[in-house]
Amino acid sequence: MENFKKTPTVEIAKKRTTLINEILKLSLEKEEELYKLNFLTTEKRKEIISNSSMFSIRSKMKEVKYQMNTRLREILDIEQYKIYLKEEENIAKAMSEWIETKSEYYN
Repeated sequence: MENFKKTPTVEIAKKRTTLINEILKLSLEKEEELYKLNFLTTEKRKEIISNSSMFSIRSKMKEVKYQMNTRLREILDIEQYKIYLKEEENIAKAMSEWIETKSEYYN
């Protein structure tokens, strides 16, 4: 979690957008919308981690994920969203691994 908090929001949003775009091959317009969503979602997650008790983080993060997925359904077409759902776990894993590599830069 420390690496996540220390990594700039812009970098996290760019990386997540790039990973998803590599899978879905989005139009420029959709890619820009996705970046904005990833940026706002990352900001919300950082705020939760910084300002919440360990007991409430999980439920608040679930709500943020729900909001993100609701917005994703509006950005992506139905086929893209289905592919995203299939790849969601792999995307999360890739992001976690990437954030761990950031420790050398921000510690």
